[in-house]
Amino acid sequence: MFEYAKFAVWQIYRIMKIPAKIAVNKKQELILRRFTLNDADELAQVANYSEIAIHLRDSFPYPYYRKDAVGWLEYLEAGLEQVWAITLHEKIVGAIGLIPQADVNRYNMELGYWLTPAYHHQGIMSLVIPILLDKVWRYSDIHRVYAVVFAENSNSARLLEKCGFIREGHFKASAYKLNHWVDELVYATHRPIDKNLEMEEDI
Repeated sequence: MFEYAKFAVWQIYRIMKIPAKIAVNKKQELILRRFTLNDADELAQVANYSEIAIHLRDSFPYPYYRKDAVGWLEYLEAGLEQVWAITLHEKIVGAIGLIPQADVNRYNMELGYWLTPAYHHQGIMSLVIPILLDKVWRYSDIHRVYAVVFAENSNSARLLEKCGFIREGHFKASAYKLNHWVDELVYATHRPIDKNLEMEEDI
């Protein structure tokens, strides 16, 4: 049991150096920052849309109540996932996060993200994802970042392709969502091998 505990602590430590606050554009209008418990009310408001939940795992509820926001924010305090609020002009408009994997997959992270519907189709996520990936390569030893999307979510699939992800797999009827079976697509990108990445100062 002690060895498992040490391994879990090591998994968390090795990704903690990814900055807590990241400027996506030079004007700093679009910023990623870590969530806090003080975000519960705002999070409950921007996350409470079926258009978001329909494309995510069932652990993301709809309706999305304040108690759901509080419970999730308390979970984040444990540090098992690295999640940033996507803020535009200091307002939360979505979230993006990384889930470390374990054992032989320990150099992998799963990417997850969502935007509140009012900010869809504005190019926000296509700016955010490459910036976050750059920080992953600079501040961790992660080798591969992957994302799993429902095949019905063609917008997300195109977004990942635009951000340089390659489709690695198509799993038939592998998920059960909203009372029917859906296909899942796996996209991934790997650490660049032709770049000399150096630490840089963040806000």
